[in-house]
Amino acid sequence: MNFLAGRTKGAKVDGHIGTVVTKVSGDIPQGSVIGPLLFNLFANNLPDNITSDIALYADDTKLFRPIKCPNDIQELWTDLNKIAGWMKSW
Repeated sequence: MNFLAGRTKGAKVDGHIGTVVTKVSGDIPQGSVIGPLLFNLFANNLPDNITSDIALYADDTKLFRPIKCPNDIQELWTDLNKIAGWMKSW
């Protein structure tokens, strides 16, 4: 928990640091060794109940579906909404 909680983030441009803010939710630090492992643990059940194709790799997710008819568009939106619900739950 200490690895993920209380983290801050800001931007540095030309040696000047902008406003630093405290993160309030999940964001695994980029480039961390443990990041992909945590992603796999947390996202293990993400593909459940998704009818579109989904690819999980390292700390990234891709959702895709061939659009051959209007119903395919609706199915893709349904899956996107399922993912949004999953994100709110976790």
